[in-house]
Amino acid sequence: MTTLTGHLSLYATQSLKSIDNWMNVVQGNIGGSLVTAYKQVELTYGGNTTTELRSVSQTRSGVMIGEQTLTTGNTRVDWKQGEIIGSTQDTHFAIQGDGFFLVAQLPRTQYNGTSDLNKDNLYLTRAGDFHWSVVSGALDETGAAITEPVLVNREGMLVLAEDDLVGATASNNHLVAIPLSSYTKANGSNRPAVVQPTYDGVGGGALTRIVDYDELQYSKFGSTILKAPTAVSFKTIVLGSSEVLDRRVSTDPAGESRLVQNALEASNVRTERNITELAIMGKIYNGFVQLMKVYNSSLDEVLAFIR
Repeated sequence: MTTLTGHLSLYATQSLKSIDNWMNVVQGNIGGSLVTAYKQVELTYGGNTTTELRSVSQTRSGVMIGEQTLTTGNTRVDWKQGEIIGSTQDTHFAIQGDGFFLVAQLPRTQYNGTSDLNKDNLYLTRAGDFHWSVVSGALDETGAAITEPVLVNREGMLVLAEDDLVGATASNNHLVAIPLSSYTKANGSNRPAVVQPTYDGVGGGALTRIVDYDELQYSKFGSTILKAPTAVSFKTIVLGSSEVLDRRVSTDPAGESRLVQNALEASNVRTERNITELAIMGKIYNGFVQLMKVYNSSLDEVLAFIR
């Protein structure tokens, strides 16, 4: 009996830890439900094991019990598209389809995709709530200082766009900061580029091997600003010219992606599902607490017997 109750205690303790992990994930999802372009995190569970309390022999039956423990495996990000919501700000953008905005943290101010990746200080995001700011140290495509306001995200990083929107070809993949004068001019209006992290070599050309999004990692700036440690290059799939779909290569396997101005991508969190999980979680928690009470009661009986 003590062996069985000992197992019950172990199962209950491990399960309570798993419920704590589950609660952290659900609370994080609910907290991120109002964050622009936040992607829901899903938790996977372990299990399907049995415990043999007494082995089978010719003279007696064996005793086995099914797994009584709730175990957690790992987490993964749900990359489903969030709803596109209209905005009154013309510096707000949403990506409809695959891809990310490429943003740079100073001292980096541009990405020269025709030479090397230099991933340091380069990040990916789908949160397009951008604004204007004067950034000391920002450089244009010629290397000259930009003294006028440039487009930045809410963390103050430079939003990058192709520097050759008019007549851009597959060989161009040079992304630079967006100054206000370039943004407001009538022809070739500069808008943020949409890129894909790839395993392909640097420079232009079609995308053939897109990095699995599950390989992206959260950055120190939060859950909507990502790093791509396994990427070899960033390929432009939407140039960002006047909000029109403009894929770099017609055979681009990334599919059709579109840049939408005066809009933001909402979180893809299913709030009703996460709230329901919180309710279920409470019932499961109480069930394992009852197991702990059974164990404590049995242990008290054993100790009383010994005395």
